Amino acid sequence: MTARRRRRAPPEPEYQPGQLLDWRDSSHWSDRPLPCRYCGFPAHTRDSRMKPAHKVCAEEALTIQAAEAQAAYHQEGTK
Repeated sequence: MTARRRRRAPPEPEYQPGQLLDWRDSSHWSDRPLPCRYCGFPAHTRDSRMKPAHKVCAEEALTIQAAEAQAAYHQEGTK
């Protein structure tokens, strides 16, 4: 009789949406709404560079940037 091997669950991604930046710090908030640097709608929140940005917009931009960097890294490794 042969032993059966259990399949491993796929690894959990390191990044979970909403966990890339810590938005709890009061420095991410401003009383004065300014246009979001990504979508243009007024935003009270500021990103890590203190530029006006919605949380969702900033994290989506960082996710896209990370994916592009990963793709460039893999493309560079295949040459």
